[in-house]
Amino acid sequence: MVYSYGGSFQSKGKYLSNVSVTAADTRAISTFELNANVEIPEVLNHGTKDDPLAGMRIVVKWSIKGKFQKTVQSAEFYVTGDGQLDQL
Repeated sequence: MVYSYGGSFQSKGKYLSNVSVTAADTRAISTFELNANVEIPEVLNHGTKDDPLAGMRIVVKWSIKGKFQKTVQSAEFYVTGDGQLDQL
């Protein structure tokens, strides 16, 4: 997970930017197929109108497909504008 946090506008708020997910290490036998995608189902304000604190839920889904089998998995994360990252 890569992101920038703590951004502000007119010295207020804690915003997120450049949120992305990168694969650190992937290996598969050549007869297998690996697919992955990222969804951002919600972006919220945890602060106030005058001092916002951004929050974002991130869902990473991946599948590994072989000749006779397919495995699908996912992981969910939540990141906030103050830099906190939690796996849900």
